[in-house]
Amino acid sequence: MTTIEKIVDLLKSRKITQKTLANDIGVTESTLSEWKSGRLKLSIEDVVVISKYFDVSTDYLLGSEYANTITNSHNNNIVQGNRARTITVTNGEKSERVLSVEATELLRIYEALDLKGRISLLTTALELEGSKIEQ
Repeated sequence: MTTIEKIVDLLKSRKITQKTLANDIGVTESTLSEWKSGRLKLSIEDVVVISKYFDVSTDYLLGSEYANTITNSHNNNIVQGNRARTITVTNGEKSERVLSVEATELLRIYEALDLKGRISLLTTALELEGSKIEQ
């Protein structure tokens, strides 16, 4: 599911109109339409604003493989971690995943940053991912 598909799904499931979303997050309905059609890409700042609006993680919207490890009060995920690099996720069922030392350190750094720092880190990561795909 793409980021836009997830946003559309959230709109439907919460019975929110595109007009309401546009007004609430400070964009035009035309911008929403351009996002939907792919003519305009969402910025990382837009993703952050939308994630806060729907009370979901940016990882969820962006499709990160670690999306289920982020605390989200909407679906009551509970995340616990320790120095052994094991992340335990509880969301109706319990599952564990062992992270590499690098992934654990990156998660630690991300959690220590303020919102501006997190946006910067995510922007850099997305740029690196994009350059890897283009090669």
